[in-house]
Amino acid sequence: MEENIENLQFPIGKYKPNLEFDFSRTVKDMDTLGSFAEMLKESIKDLDESDFKKTYRKGGMNIAQIIHHWCDTHTYAFLRTKHTILEHNPNGKLQGMLFEEIEYQIDEKGAIEGSEVIGEKLIECDDVILAIGQDNAFPWIERDIGIEFDKWDCPVVDELTMMCSLDGVFFGGDAAFGPKNIIWAVAHGHEAAISIHKYCEEENLKDRLPPGMNLTSQKMGIHEWSYSNDYDGSERRLMPHVDLKKRFKQLNIEVELGFTLDQTVKEVERCLNCDIQTVFAANLCIECDACIDVCPVDCLTITENGDEEDLRTRLTAPAENLDEDLYVSAELPQTGRVMIKDEDLCVHCGLCAERCPTGAWDMQKSTILLPKAKDEAESRELQKVSNS
Repeated sequence: MEENIENLQFPIGKYKPNLEFDFSRTVKDMDTLGSFAEMLKESIKDLDESDFKKTYRKGGMNIAQIIHHWCDTHTYAFLRTKHTILEHNPNGKLQGMLFEEIEYQIDEKGAIEGSEVIGEKLIECDDVILAIGQDNAFPWIERDIGIEFDKWDCPVVDELTMMCSLDGVFFGGDAAFGPKNIIWAVAHGHEAAISIHKYCEEENLKDRLPPGMNLTSQKMGIHEWSYSNDYDGSERRLMPHVDLKKRFKQLNIEVELGFTLDQTVKEVERCLNCDIQTVFAANLCIECDACIDVCPVDCLTITENGDEEDLRTRLTAPAENLDEDLYVSAELPQTGRVMIKDEDLCVHCGLCAERCPTGAWDMQKSTILLPKAKDEAESRELQKVSNS
């Protein structure tokens, strides 16, 4: 089965980079990119609107999405590479990266209404890693300097300190652990900054401040909260895109048209308030079932306690995601039963807390406190003062 899936994902085989470049190949690649748009238009000229929605395999992009993807990643990648990497040196050695200095015109409301290139700035460097690929590529790192690589050609990195097997060298994000999103990349950067600071101070890299968390009630009155808690069951609105024919005529046009003000407001109201947590106080519950009646997704149940396998058969709605733990309260004072919540279904709308007559349910904002390099440095200084 895995072999069949791989054949569907890579019908002509996985991409194998050719690391041996010469000028003749560069010229050939430039010619290919130059004729790419015309070749693409010719190949799809007889397709109708329904054809553009077809996919090659289940879960894959449709033809329209692939065309947009090509325009952005292939054509613009060539332009970015052409304008930023310098190889002026007669021996073909990379000299640096050229950036345009841009001056923006700002209107009364603080929005950008225009821009102008006012100059160029060269930043010298020995290597440039283009952020346009899908795989890690470290052919420029010698394999005998002490950096260990895994089977995916990623450096082996300590998940706490971000340091690799070579002392004093740190990695993060995709380069360290494979495909990650920008949130993880930023988090890894903060962790690496702490490690670099401790490394320079000759401190133990694993001696770090612990993370913390605060919970603050968002209730402002009997029926008033500090966040929008109106449950909206509407589906996500699709982002409107520019017509494909117009896109072909003007390759540098903005693809996404954006939402109107009314559409934007409606989309914002769909927010699930993921930072607002449901907090339950069993000693305040009178088992009136008001929270269960009002819950729009049936994630709450009051029942006799038991083992997890048994409890999952007695819930208001089936708890089919076994990887998601159930919340089971302490015994309720009236009958000794327990309140159960399936976090996999809960949308944090707050209607349970809105309806509860005793305040047993509350909506509290969670704030996660993750130490930064500055916190570590200040903590170290406080320790020195207290020890003196």
